[in-house]
Amino acid sequence: MLPRYQKLIKNSTLFAVSNFGSKVMIFLLMPVYTRTLTTSEMGIADAVYAACTVILHIVSFTISEATMRFSKMEDVEEEKVLVSSLMVWSVSAVIMVFISFALKNFSFFSPYIIFVFLLVISQDFYMIMSQFARGTEKIRIFSESGIIQTLFLLVGNIILLVFLRLGIEGYLIAYIIGFTISGIYTAIRLKIIYTIKSDYIDRVLIKKMIRYSAPLIFTGLSWWILNASDKYVILHFIGESANGIYSVAHKIPTIIVSINGFFNSAWQLSAIDEQKTSDNEMFYNKVFYSYSAIVYLISSGIILISRYIMPILITNEYYGAIQYIPILVMSSLFQVFGNFFGGLNIAYRKTKNLMFSAIIAAIVNLGLNVVLTPKFGMYGTAVATCIGCLVMIIIRIIDADLNLHIKFQIKRAIKSTALIGLQAFLFWTCSYIGEMLQIIVLLLIGGLYKDFLIGFVKILVKESQRVFHR
Repeated sequence: MLPRYQKLIKNSTLFAVSNFGSKVMIFLLMPVYTRTLTTSEMGIADAVYAACTVILHIVSFTISEATMRFSKMEDVEEEKVLVSSLMVWSVSAVIMVFISFALKNFSFFSPYIIFVFLLVISQDFYMIMSQFARGTEKIRIFSESGIIQTLFLLVGNIILLVFLRLGIEGYLIAYIIGFTISGIYTAIRLKIIYTIKSDYIDRVLIKKMIRYSAPLIFTGLSWWILNASDKYVILHFIGESANGIYSVAHKIPTIIVSINGFFNSAWQLSAIDEQKTSDNEMFYNKVFYSYSAIVYLISSGIILISRYIMPILITNEYYGAIQYIPILVMSSLFQVFGNFFGGLNIAYRKTKNLMFSAIIAAIVNLGLNVVLTPKFGMYGTAVATCIGCLVMIIIRIIDADLNLHIKFQIKRAIKSTALIGLQAFLFWTCSYIGEMLQIIVLLLIGGLYKDFLIGFVKILVKESQRVFHR
């Protein structure tokens, strides 16, 4: 196997190790959430956390993304990148104080102001530290950071929700603890105390980093609209309990986004490294083919088994969430491919292109949300998100061709998407025949990627033989 592919697989594996626990924890915590929070409380907690996400994008200037990208540039000192990022973080913390006072005027947020403040600044610090570790290719530290965050989030949720019964406050405090401790741990491992020096403050570099990351603010806000505005539309038109059910429905499709998280962290590093090679288009297409195989097969598998897994993880109060899973799986599928193409824009520092596609998709999603949700309920909300994500992919594929001069082979992906759509329809038939046909759909998708599967099996057999013959 060529070194470029080995590096991508190695980094993806390390990122998976660091994040796997947090993604498994989503399922471990679902019984905790559904048994300690009512649907109304879950809806409020999820909406408050979503608000923290959008505030974070605004006040942080998405500086963590610039931290990763600039720390990989050969003509920039790593120490100056980190100090510049921390300077921006300090300013963000001050801005957050004023935003917190402003939010006190809103009755929905007023009981949770202190939690919102601490959650935003702790997550921002954590992201800067982890992205600096990632950009400087200290992958082991990055992995440890994710594991620490996962551990304390899990323990915090169990203690605060199950034993202390703190409800919404406990839900938010657990996140604050996880981000804070992990951020501090990463800072210690990176020995930033020896890095922070006044002569490393570079105003020119700070301006360059903000100029790079500023378009990503709008990209992040657009992603927020695609992923989180649903919650507020549902809160407005249907209510808190419905939002709690919809939030739980999102948990299963999160598996697909999680896999993208493992891969995308490594993919961005490889995309940056390969952008100047003569055969980068061939490399990108090979990676796209293999990645598509994994994502489509897992998406199909999730739809197939979700009707059996969900009743184990949730209480009867949340059972209605199951019916929205197929549409949300398709939304997640489109989202991760959007991230794949977005990784190229990060590599080529074309963040304005990212911003444009994300804003268009967000406008489409929000407009459809307002139109469809009152008429079709949460089905309309899910469909609006799905269409918005699809629009974004189309724009980014065209952008890759026109602006980056990279052509992707997408015919197989179009066929696979059609099969996933067919499987979603079969899911709603709720019949044994429908389930048998879903299995056939899964096999058909496997047939489209038979070369990948054959190669994957060969690697497994080879590695197994190597282990057993030691």
